[in-house]
Amino acid sequence: MKNMYVLLLSVLILQTGIAQKNNATVTVAVTLINATAATPKAIRMNFLNPFQPNSQSAVFDRQNQLCLREAMLFTQNMTVQYNGTFINLYVKPGDSIHLTIDASLLDKRDFEWVSFQGEHAALSKQLNDWYHFASKLPYKKYDYALSPQHMLTAVEMDYDRYMQELKKYTALHPLDPVIERWAEGDIRYLLSNWISDYAGIKNVSTEERKERQQLFAAPFFKMYDTAGFSSMMFPYHLSAYAYQLVRNDSGILKLANAGRAREALEAGISLIQKEPAGINRDYMLFSYLTSQLRSNAAALDSLGNTDHYFTNPVAAAYMRSFVKQVNYPVFPSAPITGVSRSGKNALPEALPEGDIFAYLTKKYPGKVLYLDVYATWCVPCLNEMTYMPGIQESFRNKNVVFVNLCLQSEKSKWLALLQKEKIKGEQLFLDEDATKLFMSLYGVKGFPTYMLVDKKGKIRTNTAPRPSEEKALTAAIGKLLAER
Repeated sequence: MKNMYVLLLSVLILQTGIAQKNNATVTVAVTLINATAATPKAIRMNFLNPFQPNSQSAVFDRQNQLCLREAMLFTQNMTVQYNGTFINLYVKPGDSIHLTIDASLLDKRDFEWVSFQGEHAALSKQLNDWYHFASKLPYKKYDYALSPQHMLTAVEMDYDRYMQELKKYTALHPLDPVIERWAEGDIRYLLSNWISDYAGIKNVSTEERKERQQLFAAPFFKMYDTAGFSSMMFPYHLSAYAYQLVRNDSGILKLANAGRAREALEAGISLIQKEPAGINRDYMLFSYLTSQLRSNAAALDSLGNTDHYFTNPVAAAYMRSFVKQVNYPVFPSAPITGVSRSGKNALPEALPEGDIFAYLTKKYPGKVLYLDVYATWCVPCLNEMTYMPGIQESFRNKNVVFVNLCLQSEKSKWLALLQKEKIKGEQLFLDEDATKLFMSLYGVKGFPTYMLVDKKGKIRTNTAPRPSEEKALTAAIGKLLAER
């Protein structure tokens, strides 16, 4: 894997080239010391640029060093995934950060194994320490039967509880005012995320759903304040608001149900454009349009150039880049180690280091491959698997192979799941390092993810329809089967 770092860095520069003309790049370098053969050798970085929510992964080189960079728009927090946990960093566009990880201390508590250097190192350490303290505080379960006003009151009371905890924490661990302000905003949008399903509950009237949706535009949430982008949770708030805004519009729903997809899409755009102009609205539009494009790649073709929908040219550029990647996806060919398959007697067999897709296309030449990328703990993943027998039966005796890739899971639980559910198809398991690399290389942003590979071995999409979307999935596979 000695060329993996160079490859990933080249991919990163290619992916972010358009943005780097307008934004400043954040660089994160990591040095690993006191490593052994058993020390994890891969790191995953989530720069969390809202308009380019890619993660990047790399393995340490022979000197146990690595470096990744990405264009950023906002001063915000980002995360580095290593040793089974997340390191939180506070970064401004243009920053350079250096982390030193002492492998001999990985079993120690409270991040004794990592040290921060470079720009805003002290702020990053403070943010990281507070974040992990706050993540252990008791979680409040909200009553979705509450009226919007009473729900807002409940959220504000919960927020006050967190503010008291923040006050007690800062008395013992003084925080820079910058991090205090960041924490105040981050908690606000963390609570929003916890009640994100409140507006979509089904057993209420359409009018009440609209009232519930407007709760998220209450002054408490400061939805139109650009300072919200300092928290990685803020884009989720904007996305959820835009989604429910469109979903709860009866006119748009009628158009969609009547099969008038283009008109429904245009109506959704018009509805979001009624929000105050600015980068916050731009992100709502970006989130809405990209979600539509993921489920229906042809939907945006009828709209032509999307630049005029955005107030910020950088947001428009990110939209163009996303459309290009979906319509003309480019994925690297890269060797990965740490991959196992379910072999004889359902026992795991380690595969030699190599390209997963080269392995599959060599094993199944001339076949269309449908890949289910899942995790054992992912409930939506397991729910989708219940639809697979019907899909597999409809393509029985045809040139289609169903491949299941288990990521970010424990091997013992993977084997137990295969045994319990009798999952059919090719079964592959990726360990922690292999998971990070695969997700970065192939744009896997979460679970479940579905991919299609054509008969020539080319990855055609990493946003294929789900098994529950039977009609769309059947059409997508059928289209590839019909190709010569």
